[in-house]
Amino acid sequence: PRHAQVKQLLREMIATGRLQPGEKIPAEVQIADALGVSKMTVNKALLALTQEGFLVREVGRGTFVAQPESKS
Repeated sequence: PRHAQVKQLLREMIATGRLQPGEKIPAEVQIADALGVSKMTVNKALLALTQEGFLVREVGRGTFVAQPESKS
């Protein structure tokens, strides 16, 4: 599915450091336009990444790359 492809792309951007911890990611509509997909597709990908702990959503502020958890 398209949302899985978007999710994988964003996850790779986080893993490679193109998106840094604490960095605000672009708006859903900007990501959708850049990738040629619908806003809903981007929304599904962002929700999945939030549930997996890669992103943090803050009401009224936006979506940010999560700080990595320290591995014990």
